[in-house]
Amino acid sequence: MMNMEQNKLIKVEYLQVGDEVIVTGLRYLKILRTPTLRTTPTRIYGCTGYKSVKCLDIQLSKFEECEDREVYYDFNYCDIWLVKRENNN
Repeated sequence: MMNMEQNKLIKVEYLQVGDEVIVTGLRYLKILRTPTLRTTPTRIYGCTGYKSVKCLDIQLSKFEECEDREVYYDFNYCDIWLVKRENNN
């Protein structure tokens, strides 16, 4: 049976470690750290959203072998589609 928390749009504050998500540009990411709030506004935009989150960028390619890499991704102001949620009980 499918978990009711999977296959839906979510906000950045609901991300958990182990979640697998698809974001703008069809990037498939696995969350490695939970999002944290900024303590000071950014210099460019002056916003106080969430800090960039450490993720594993999962390369999905049928034509070549790609290594997954760790990246920091800014989830502020983008659509996040939750694909899979690990049970961290």
